[in-house]
Amino acid sequence: MLKKQTVNEDKIQKSKVQAEQSKPQSKDRKMSRGEILKKVFGHLGKYRIFVVFSVLLAAVSVALTLYIPKLIGYAVDEIIGKGQSLSVASVGAARKSSVPSYWV
Repeated sequence: MLKKQTVNEDKIQKSKVQAEQSKPQSKDRKMSRGEILKKVFGHLGKYRIFVVFSVLLAAVSVALTLYIPKLIGYAVDEIIGKGQSLSVASVGAARKSSVPSYWV
């Protein structure tokens, strides 16, 4: 029984040593964002230009998404006049007066 116990202890000790050896050897400090980006860009290689282009197009998309409602507001102001409101009744009256009776 004593021999069996020492064999089990040896197995436990070996598994602890293997666990220590299998741990990744990392630095004691964390990498900064800049260091991480440099490392990632280093691995990108010839595809780096596509990543830069994608980020640029994403920024343009966001800018246009925010600017389009402003442009629509300018167009509406040009059509009905700045500061005037557009009600449903005025649209109906304008439609009836501008459309010939045989179209209705």
